[in-house]
This record gives sequence, C-alpha cells and structure tokens, in this order.
Amino acid sequence: MFQVVMTVSDWLDLSVISDFFKSEMAKMNQRAAARRTYKELNKLSDYELRDLGITRNDIYAISYEAYYDDLARESRLSKRF
Repeated sequence: MFQVVMTVSDWLDLSVISDFFKSEMAKMNQRAAARRTYKELNKLSDYELRDLGITRNDIYAISYEAYYDDLARESRLSKRF
C-alpha cells in the first residue's frame, strides 16, 4: 500500500524519510483509535445505541469514517503532483 517514489537525493534528505515515518505512524494511530471506537460502541446495548440515534449497522461506518476520509484526502492530494 506504499506509493512513495523517491529519488537518490530524496533518500539523502533525512527529513523526507522522517516525514514518511511520521505519516505512517499517524495512520497507525488513527486506525487504532477507529478500532477502539468500534469496540466501545459495539459494547453498548441496543437500547443505548438507540438512545444515541445509531444502529449496530452504523457502528463500523461511524468508527472508521474519519480514517477513510483522511486516506481519500491524502490520495487526492498525492495525485495532484
């Protein structure tokens, strides 16, 4: 899933490598937050979910919405260059 094209001069510039790993760590943290949200919402009873105005079918979409929105935004930005 890595789509990074780097030249030799880019590899010599350590800030590019550092930015790449920071970006990947941020993605991992977002996925972990989405998993935690999913698990917490899944623990709720149907009554509690209904009180929040969501159904069990909505849990996955709600949990991972921000993560996938960020990936889509990043993909659109990378296609510009």
